[in-house]
Amino acid sequence: MTKNQLFQSLVSHGKSSGKVLFRPILMQFAAEFIGKNYGEFASDHRVLVDANLACMEEFQTDMVGVISDPYRETSAFGARVKYVADGVPRCLDTLVKSIDDVKNLKRQDVRSHH
Repeated sequence: MTKNQLFQSLVSHGKSSGKVLFRPILMQFAAEFIGKNYGEFASDHRVLVDANLACMEEFQTDMVGVISDPYRETSAFGARVKYVADGVPRCLDTLVKSIDDVKNLKRQDVRSHH
């Protein structure tokens, strides 16, 4: 079975035809594997995709994860975020200080943010 068929089996039937699928979380490792740093991985969706696909091909994993740093979403809501080359991003604004702040957040078009 192809990787896509294995995944579709998992989604459709709740199992993967007897094979245990391997999908490690490779964030900083993946970035460094393609010559980038974690700041680039966390701030640029293209680096995230390229890094994960390169690792999937090289290490024969079955799937990739699209997990990234949560500040990617925070920045989409307007927070200023400082992306650090070899560390975790830092949020420079506190957008949510109360439940009213949560209620007043505007829905974002996730496709328009990196």
